[in-house]
Amino acid sequence: MMKKRIAVGAAMLLATGTIGMQVMAAEAADVSVEPIEVYVTIADSEGALALAQEPVAVTDMDDDGVLTINDALYCAHEACYEGGAEAGYGSAFGDYGLSMTKLWGAENGGSYGYRVNDQSAWSLEDPVADGDYVNAYVYTDLTAWSDTYCYFDAPIGLAEKEEEITLVLNAAGYDEAYNPIAVPVAGAVITVDGEATEFVTDEEGKVTLTLDEEGIHVISAQSETQNLVPPVCTAAVGFKAVTVTISDDTGALVLIQEPVLVNDADEDGAITIHDALFCAHEQNYEGGAEAGYASEEGEYGLSMTLLWGVDNGGSYGYYVNDVSAWSLLDPVATGDCINAYAFTDLTAWSDTYCYFNSREMDVTVGDAAELVLLAAAFDSDYNPITVPVEGAVLVVDGEATDIVTDAEGKAVFTVEKEGLYIVSAVSDSQTLVPPVCLIHAQETEVTAEGVADGSAEETADGE
Repeated sequence: MMKKRIAVGAAMLLATGTIGMQVMAAEAADVSVEPIEVYVTIADSEGALALAQEPVAVTDMDDDGVLTINDALYCAHEACYEGGAEAGYGSAFGDYGLSMTKLWGAENGGSYGYRVNDQSAWSLEDPVADGDYVNAYVYTDLTAWSDTYCYFDAPIGLAEKEEEITLVLNAAGYDEAYNPIAVPVAGAVITVDGEATEFVTDEEGKVTLTLDEEGIHVISAQSETQNLVPPVCTAAVGFKAVTVTISDDTGALVLIQEPVLVNDADEDGAITIHDALFCAHEQNYEGGAEAGYASEEGEYGLSMTLLWGVDNGGSYGYYVNDVSAWSLLDPVATGDCINAYAFTDLTAWSDTYCYFNSREMDVTVGDAAELVLLAAAFDSDYNPITVPVEGAVLVVDGEATDIVTDAEGKAVFTVEKEGLYIVSAVSDSQTLVPPVCLIHAQETEVTAEGVADGSAEETADGE
């Protein structure tokens, strides 16, 4: 029976285009040692899914200074396999470099395969990056090696109940010159949560299906004519995918652009800010929403009474896409960014909501990153306006810098290392609700041509 471990984070990543995080002490920005999160799928020796896009925190377990496929699979077993990595996973150096000797408890003489983002990898020592999909499998056919790696064109998706979902199933293959190609898989039966359905792929590998139950479902496929390594598409039905940022009553960020799948938690027929904050706590706060979040009807409609465990008499604020919301019952849509905060000044109510002109950006190491910090305000007729924030100090990964915003709210700094930087701001003259921009820095611009197909390594691992 399939162990149904679902990557909620993966579905949110697709819809939001953002990688979020619960806040930890973010030390400096060297991607080679800073933990990342990848999504791991493992098919066992029976051809069954043991993990389906499971979010895994990857650390440098072998202390080689690089986060690799080997690290990702080790950490996946350590977190998810009964008995940990020692019981379920093994690797050793051999004629073809570092190779697997055990996967999900199966030892079969080295007959395994693995891919990253559906691309064949050269070696277990290939690096992995935040948000990568790492798929590994045990060969089930140890005679003809017929196990066929296949994948859907969309590994994750959102849909409403009974809304049509169209997927294309391709198998990884090679042409006469051994160049990697995609081959449509015809006649494959679609499974949902391990159960076969009536939906079958056509000659182009295409299938259109509907799901009539709300929830998060694992879509896969099986075939009577091919020995398919089970593909995975995680489908969230009846959800909206948003990001949530929360700061507490000390002015500290406790969630930073955290992807959250939101359903109609209060069953009022709409998916709202209230639902988003409820689900954010349910998914991220220790003890869930019951311990960390509450709201009740009052003089001004539905109002918060608890945020991230802070009960301060109802002094909270919240914005959607940096625009002040009218009510917790305002609807939210997929892709929305929700910021909520507990007031820190309960006397003069001076907490000032502010935001950068960009929530996320990619930069090349050595290049300047320019940000503009703006505060939300109102004119004399109470129309919303934005005001540049002058004299704010940029905070990078929790540490104040010597970079200060000018009269136009602008600040420029140069990124010196690869990695993910969390940029915020503080001020001596204003009580700022902490803004956030995530800056992804890399040595060179990533292009499609920069992805190695790595066909040789999979052959070494038993194909």
